[in-house]
Amino acid sequence: MVARAASLLFFCALLIALTGACGIASNQAGAPVQTSHNSQPSTTWVVLVDMSESTASARHDYVEALGRILTAIRPGDSLSIVSIEKSSIENSHYLYQGTFPHYVFVPGTPPNTDNPLLLDAFRRKEDQRRVLEQAKFDRAHQLAAEIRHVRTATTRTILTYRSPATDIFSALQLSGALFSTTDEPRRLVILTDGVVQTKQVDFRRHPPTESSIVRLARAQRLHHELPFLHEARVLVVGARLGSTSGFAQLSFAWSLYVNKYAGGRLQSRFFMSRLSDQLFQAWLRAGADGP
Repeated sequence: MVARAASLLFFCALLIALTGACGIASNQAGAPVQTSHNSQPSTTWVVLVDMSESTASARHDYVEALGRILTAIRPGDSLSIVSIEKSSIENSHYLYQGTFPHYVFVPGTPPNTDNPLLLDAFRRKEDQRRVLEQAKFDRAHQLAAEIRHVRTATTRTILTYRSPATDIFSALQLSGALFSTTDEPRRLVILTDGVVQTKQVDFRRHPPTESSIVRLARAQRLHHELPFLHEARVLVVGARLGSTSGFAQLSFAWSLYVNKYAGGRLQSRFFMSRLSDQLFQAWLRAGADGP
């Protein structure tokens, strides 16, 4: 009798140990296993390229700037490179449009247990799986090769194409439409001499002033033509208008228009003739709070 009781007691203790290790004895779900890894949010990029006759001498600067911009592209980013046309909304001329693929890890289902040994083993197996899947994805999608393809495909067009007429404001409207489809960080790069010539303004004949920008924005709002850039960070490269004072007027006018009326963020230091690596890095590092 005593032997039978001892045997039964031993069996119960063994059963409890086994069920505890397998999670059967627990009525609560096991602690969640963290399987995510740190990554920056994807960015939506729009690059507008002014291919009017007046920019012919700046095209090599455009190509150089585009090359630096492409080095900032990360997996998951979306990129649209658009030639500025007479009516970019109606006649969009995309030199490139696409999204660069990125690896997304899908976590497995953790064991229904609070046993630390089993949870630790699960985490290690998940980490190994992530590394193997990431390596396989990287082999199939080589970002550097895709970036080189984009640069090669667009360089010839930028160097040789001449647009018969351009409308920068229509191109900005198109940019706003592209930005409206995403909640991701937005970046707008405009490769242009900045010299706007439309029915409302002619920066070449009449250097821009605050009053002329106010009249321009008022007229655009009246005709529902005022762009909205959804707080996109703006970089302008290739700007030139004769003298130093002319460039300063141009920079002031563009910053005023973009920041006050077009819903974008353009600091005057990011309005430049040629791309500065130092300023470009500062633009990329710019936080979410500044203009």
